[in-house]
Amino acid sequence: MQWAAALHDGLWSLKFILVLGIFVCFFFVRNDFFVGYGNASRVISVIFLIYQTIMILAVAYKVNDSLVAVYNDGEVKSVGILLWILTLGVYGGTITWIVYQYIYFSYIWTNVLIITITVVFCVGYTVCLVLRTREDISILTNGFVLLYTTYLSWSALAGRPDQTSFIAGSGTTLA
Repeated sequence: MQWAAALHDGLWSLKFILVLGIFVCFFFVRNDFFVGYGNASRVISVIFLIYQTIMILAVAYKVNDSLVAVYNDGEVKSVGILLWILTLGVYGGTITWIVYQYIYFSYIWTNVLIITITVVFCVGYTVCLVLRTREDISILTNGFVLLYTTYLSWSALAGRPDQTSFIAGSGTTLA
């Protein structure tokens, strides 16, 4: 395995020439390739979003379980305060972010619809939490899901090109 380490850590001039060669070669690729690449990217991005969601949930459950286990052991009672602060911070951040989305993106009715659908999903997630639809569900994990859902909503709204609309209250056009 010495050769793998040497290949990975060395030969930088060869790697640079290879990457530069690939870069130059792509100037001569037909546009049809990039249309197919764009369509494949759309499908792969959905798969990546699902993977990202699973990873965020796994980390949220791990953080919550670790903090609760330390609190239940009784050794460090301040972990309970940390758990509360983290939970309130995630929920407060989500609510603040949604309010700012309404403020900055409400110049088109479709944006308001997207934000409202996000709010409906957030309320639905919280109702599932209150009804205890799962045994291992926690308020912190639910908060991470709400924050991620809000991020996806903001990402969709911020990526929409609209050069003729006004930002609410600013009086300037988007350029």
